[in-house]
Amino acid sequence: MQKAALQLHRALAHVGVERHLEIETVGSRALIDIGMFDTGAATLLCRSLGGDESVLRALDLGDWHDHERFARELERVIAATGQMLPVESVPTCGHCRSRHGGHHIRFDCLDADDALLLADTLFRAAASADSAGSDN
Repeated sequence: MQKAALQLHRALAHVGVERHLEIETVGSRALIDIGMFDTGAATLLCRSLGGDESVLRALDLGDWHDHERFARELERVIAATGQMLPVESVPTCGHCRSRHGGHHIRFDCLDADDALLLADTLFRAAASADSAGSDN
């Protein structure tokens, strides 16, 4: 489990998303909690996984309804990698934004196989983007 968490941590850092991962025990299962993402980190993750840039540009992530649509788009992008990882939009009220920032995205906890699959997908997407960038 620790190896899977480390691999996912490295993959996220490779695409520019710094994240502290925690291993939690739920019943008899160990799961990796990747924590809450602010909209900037979630958008970067979505782009790294090949999210539709036109969809992202059309959203106002400060608007709660658009943030909900963004969560569904991120869930769709992750599902296209072969994973079903529930994504939740966590709204922040206007009063609390100055203390806690804007809306956040929360992912369901990952088992070791899901964490390794997501890490592999991120590494492959980054390698593909790097090779496409070097062709120009």
